[in-house]
Amino acid sequence: NFRKQKTVIERFWFTTHVKISIAHNNFIMELPISTDVLLSEAQKFDLYQALIYQLNKDFAFANNVLDLPVTLEPTTLKMALEDNIFKLLSNDYATFLNLLYILDVSEEKVKKLDGFDRRILSEDLVFLILKRVWQKVWFRNFYASSGKF
Repeated sequence: NFRKQKTVIERFWFTTHVKISIAHNNFIMELPISTDVLLSEAQKFDLYQALIYQLNKDFAFANNVLDLPVTLEPTTLKMALEDNIFKLLSNDYATFLNLLYILDVSEEKVKKLDGFDRRILSEDLVFLILKRVWQKVWFRNFYASSGKF
């Protein structure tokens, strides 16, 4: 019963990207509103290295090896991701689509972005990607540390 409830809650969380309450312990998590806030929260929760590890893993799974060191500064990480996404948009759109599929980034949210300027689009896409990877890392850490998984 708890597994079904957890699955429904996670499915709701991942599709709406809004605040949720996990019923079994009334825990509330909100997604950050910007890339900088997200990266500072990852550092605050001591999950920054796990975030980079997951990014490397997911990007490699999409045949787009990043090989980011876990000691990378947040601003450098943000710039590296933006450059990578910009290059994929410009030169390898099939790999870009594969990456979004593997990361499970919401297609609806991607369609809502303004594609007029590719640099701005790259920044917005990096934020969506980081939000999605942050969800994975945060939930994995939460359930691993609580022993409920």
